[in-house]
Amino acid sequence: MTLGKRIKRIRTYRGMTQRELGIRLGYKESGADIRIAQYEMGHRKPKKDTLYKMAEILSVSPIQFIRPKQGSPEDLMQMFFWLEEEKKDILHLFKIGAGEEADSTSAKYAVSFRGDAVEISSVGIGFSYGSMDAYLNEWLVWKTCLQDGLITEQDYLEWKWNWKGRGK
Repeated sequence: MTLGKRIKRIRTYRGMTQRELGIRLGYKESGADIRIAQYEMGHRKPKKDTLYKMAEILSVSPIQFIRPKQGSPEDLMQMFFWLEEEKKDILHLFKIGAGEEADSTSAKYAVSFRGDAVEISSVGIGFSYGSMDAYLNEWLVWKTCLQDGLITEQDYLEWKWNWKGRGK
C-alpha cells in the first residue's frame, strides 16, 4: 500500500478530515486540505519531520509512514500488515511443526490447513533472519486472539498500527 493510501486509511479511520489533519500539521487553513490531498494522492511526499508529526497526531507508530531499512524484518512485517489490510483473506497464519525425519539430512514438515471448508494447499516459510520468527509468532498470537473473540478488530488494528518491531 502506498504512503498516501496509508495516510488516508489511518486518517479516515480516526475520523479526521484532510483539513483537520493539515491544520494540526501547521498548514494554513485555506490550503490545509489541499496539501493532505496531495500527500494522499502521491503528488507530493511529506518531509520526514512532517511524517513523524503526522504519526503522533494520528496516534500510530512512525513506522507506518517512515519505511524501515528496506528488506529488514520490520519492513517485511509492515508489508505483511498492509497486505492484510488491503486484501483481508489472503494471508493465513498457522504454526508449522516438524514431523518425522524423511532422511538423515532433512526433516519432513507436514501441515494440514483448512479454510472456509475448502482444503488449501499451502507452503510454509521459516526465517533465520533477525527477529522475523519472533515477530511472526507475536502476530500469530494477536491474530488468534482476534479469531477467538478475545480482542476486537479495533484492538487488533491498533496493535498493528502501533507495532514498532525492535523499537518497542
